[in-house]
Amino acid sequence: MISKGPAKPIFRKVLVEEDRGSALLAVLMVSMLLAVLALSMSSNIMTDFSMSHDLESQKRALQTADSGNNVLKNNLPGLDLSATLQATTVVPRYINYPEPTPGTDADNYFQRNPLAPLEAMNVDFENLPSPIGTRNATGLLTPAGGVSLGSGARYFAKITDNDDGDGDLTTDVDGIVILRTLAIQRLGAGQMSTYGGTVKNSVSIVETMIEREQTFEFKAGLTLYGPCAQPAQGGSLLVGNSFNVDGYDHPDMTLSDLTGGTHSHVIGGDSAGINAVYDDSGAGDGNGAFETASTMIWLPTKGTIVGDSSDFGATPSLQDGTQAIRDDPNPDATNLFDATYLMNLIDGISAFADTTIPDGSSHSGDMGDDDHPEITYCPGDCTINGGSGAGMLLVQGRLDLTGNFDYRGLILVVGDGEFDESGTVDILGGIFVAKTIDNLDGTWSYGEPRFTLGGNSSLYYQSSGIRLAYGVIPMKQLGWRQISSEIEPAF
Repeated sequence: MISKGPAKPIFRKVLVEEDRGSALLAVLMVSMLLAVLALSMSSNIMTDFSMSHDLESQKRALQTADSGNNVLKNNLPGLDLSATLQATTVVPRYINYPEPTPGTDADNYFQRNPLAPLEAMNVDFENLPSPIGTRNATGLLTPAGGVSLGSGARYFAKITDNDDGDGDLTTDVDGIVILRTLAIQRLGAGQMSTYGGTVKNSVSIVETMIEREQTFEFKAGLTLYGPCAQPAQGGSLLVGNSFNVDGYDHPDMTLSDLTGGTHSHVIGGDSAGINAVYDDSGAGDGNGAFETASTMIWLPTKGTIVGDSSDFGATPSLQDGTQAIRDDPNPDATNLFDATYLMNLIDGISAFADTTIPDGSSHSGDMGDDDHPEITYCPGDCTINGGSGAGMLLVQGRLDLTGNFDYRGLILVVGDGEFDESGTVDILGGIFVAKTIDNLDGTWSYGEPRFTLGGNSSLYYQSSGIRLAYGVIPMKQLGWRQISSEIEPAF
C-alpha cells in the first residue's frame, strides 16, 4: 500500500493572490485620491496665489491713482481752467471699442476718463502694439501715454467741468472742476492673455471735485476794508500829483506796454479806481472809508483816480462796493466780510510761500514772473525797495513800496493793514488793505486800514492779473471717491 502525503493548500494560494490584488487596488485608489487631493490643493494654492497677487496689484493701482491725483491737484494752481478744459490732445487708439452715443449718461461717464477703461485693462503700455488710429481728448493733464512710475505702474489724468449752469462743459465759470485719475498696475506675463500680448492690467480710478479759492476776485484797483480809512503813519492818504490809479480793466496789456506809452482798456465794466468795503448796513457799509477818501480826493494837486464804476463817475473813480459784493454771483465773494475766515485763509496761503521776507527787513529782486508766479510772504513789516515780481505778495504788517518796483498780480496788506506807496512803482492787478484785530479767542475782527498813495506810482486794475494771483493758491478739495462698475456702468 502506497502512502500519500498531505494535500497541497491550493485554495490558500488563491486567497493570497486575491488579497494581494485587493491591496494593490486599494493602494491605487488611495494613490489616486491623494493625487486628486494634491491637485486640488495645488489648484487652490495657485488660485489663492493668483487672487492674492491680483489684490496686491489692485491695491497698488489704487495707490498710484491717489498719488497721481494729488500730484495733479497741486499742479492746477496757476492754470487757466477754461483753457485747460479746451486743450485737445491727440491720443493713439489700440482697440476698436464702441464709443457711447454723445449726450447720453454712458457718454458722460466715458468722457470723464482720461483713457478708455477697456484699453486700460488690456493694453501692455510697457510694450505697446501698433495703434489702429487716434482720437481727440480734451482736458488731459498727462501725456497721451500717461506717467510711468516704474514697476508697471502708470497713471493718466484729465479735468472736466462740473454742471455750473452755463450749459458749456468747456468753460469754467465757478472755479469748480472734476479731476479724474486712472491708474494701471501691470500684472505678470502669462497670467492672462490679452490684446497684443500676454499681460493684463489692474485698473483703479479715483475722482476728486476741487474748487479754486475766489475770495480775492476784486473789482477795483485798490480795495480798502474797514469802517473808516486813515493815512499811513506820518503821511496823508494821497500825496502829490504824480500817482495814478486806473480802475479800468486792462486784460490784454502788459506793464511794459503801459509804461511804454501804449494804453488800451475796457470801458463799460464795474471796476472802480478805489473801492471802500465794510459789511455793516446799519452804519452805512463802507461809507466811512468812502467819505474819508473822497474828502482827500477833492483837495488840489492830487493825482488821477479813474475807472468804470463810481459814485462820482469815471473821474475820480471812488465807490462803496459793499453791496456789489453781496450781489456778486461768485459764491466766495462774501467771505471777505468775515475777518476770521480771511485770516485762516491767509495762514494757509503763507504755508505755501515760495519766498518769506523776515519781519522788519528790506527786500529787492525778482519775486516770480508771468510764467512762474510766486507767493511772497512777510509775517510783519517789510520794505520793497526794488525789483519785479508776479503772483501774490502777502504782508501781515506795514508795507512800504519804494524805489523802482514792478509787479503783476495781487498785493494783500493785512494784520496791521498799513500801506505806503511812495516810490517809482508800477502795479498791474490790484491791492487789498485791511486791518485785522486778533480777539484772542480764535476769532478776528476788522479795524481801520491806513494807506498813502504818492510818489511817481501807477496802479492799473487787471482782472486777469488778479486771477493769476489767486490761481497760485492751492485748490480746495470738495470730495473724493473711487470709481467702480457699480457707480459707472461704462467702467
